[in-house]
Amino acid sequence: MAIDYKQFSESVDTGIKATKSYTKFMFMYYNEEGKRKTKVVNYAKKKGWNKKDCIKQARKDYDKFTESVDTATGGNYTSDTKLNVIAEDYFKLDRKQTKWTEELKRIYTLYIEKGLGKQSVDKVTLNKINQLKVDLLDGTLSASKKTAAKGASNRQVNKIIVQCLIPVLKYAKDNGAIQNVPTFKKLEQDDKKEVTNAKEKIQVLYKEIMTRYADQPYYRAMFMLLFYGRRWGEVRDLHTGDIDWQKGTYNITVSKGASGKKRKQTFPLPVEVATSLQELTPDTGLVFASPKTGKAPWTPKKQLAKIKTATGVEELTIHYFRHLLATAVMEEGGTAVAAAAMLGHTNTQTTERYYATLDTQKGAEKGLGQLEHIIDID
Repeated sequence: MAIDYKQFSESVDTGIKATKSYTKFMFMYYNEEGKRKTKVVNYAKKKGWNKKDCIKQARKDYDKFTESVDTATGGNYTSDTKLNVIAEDYFKLDRKQTKWTEELKRIYTLYIEKGLGKQSVDKVTLNKINQLKVDLLDGTLSASKKTAAKGASNRQVNKIIVQCLIPVLKYAKDNGAIQNVPTFKKLEQDDKKEVTNAKEKIQVLYKEIMTRYADQPYYRAMFMLLFYGRRWGEVRDLHTGDIDWQKGTYNITVSKGASGKKRKQTFPLPVEVATSLQELTPDTGLVFASPKTGKAPWTPKKQLAKIKTATGVEELTIHYFRHLLATAVMEEGGTAVAAAAMLGHTNTQTTERYYATLDTQKGAEKGLGQLEHIIDID
C-alpha cells in the first residue's frame, strides 16, 4: 500500500513526521546509494500513551530504522516493498552465484515475476500462492504452448513454489518485511513414468543416434552420454579435464542434499562416446561448448524432436533416457544395483540391500555390459 504523505503534516525531527494526532509517524531516510527509504509506525493502540510518549518512542524507533538501513545487506524493506525488489536482492546477495541460482532466477522470471512479483510482499498470502499452484497445474500459467496443454507436474510446482518462491519470502522475513511466511503444503511426488518395451526402444534409439549423427561427433557424443544415463546438466558441464583417456573413464561432480556437499563419481567411458569425442577433439574447457558462443550449450530440443519423430518414441525426453536405461538393464537380467550405479545413485533402498555404499564405477561397468548386450540383439 502506498504511503499517503499528506496525512503526515507535523514535523517532529529530522526524518520524522507525524499525523495531527501524533499517534502515527512516518520515517524517511536516505541510504548510502542515495535511495530514499520510508517506514510508517502506528502507536494508536498503545493505551495510556500521550503525545510525549509517542514522540519519544518514535525517535527510538527511527534510530533503529536508520541503523537497519545502513547495515542491511539488501537495503531496508517494509511490508510495502514489492516481492520483485526483495527477490532481486535475494538472488544477488544471499545466494552463491552457481548454475542452480541461475536456474532459480530463470524460474522466478518465468512464473513469479509478472504476477506475484508486482505485489507488496505482505500481500503474497497463502491464498495467492495456492492460486499460483492451481494456475501451474491446469496450464493457465506456463512457459510454452506444450506445457500449457498438459499443465505443470507436481514436481515442477514444488520447484517453483517450494524451492524458489518460499526462500524469497523467508529472506523477506529475515529482513523484517513480513512477520510470517505462508505455510505451503508441498505436493506429493508424481507417479514414476511407466516404461514399456524398454529393450526395443533402447535398440531403436541407439541405431537412430548412431546413424543420424554418423558425421556429427558433437551430437553423437552428446546423445550417447544421455543414452548411457547422464543427466543433461552433467553432459552440459562436462570438461575435458574430467576425461581420463588412459583409464577409459570420466568424472562427474554432483552436489546433492541440503548441505550441497560436492562429490566426484567415476564412470566407464563407453566406446561410442570415446570414439565420438576423439573425432570431436575438444582441446580444453567444456567438451560441448557452443560453437557460436563458446559457452555451455542450450538444451538440444530441436535435435531431440527429430529423434523422437524418427523413432516413434513419443514420450522421449532427455530425462526419459534414464528411465529407459534402468528398466532395460533390469529387464535383461541386470541388478538394481548395477542400474542405480549407471545412473549415479548412491543411496537408494534397493542399493542398501546389497551394499552399504555403492562403487559407481564398478557397478556401472556391470550395467554397461548388460546394455551392450541389448544393443547387439538383432
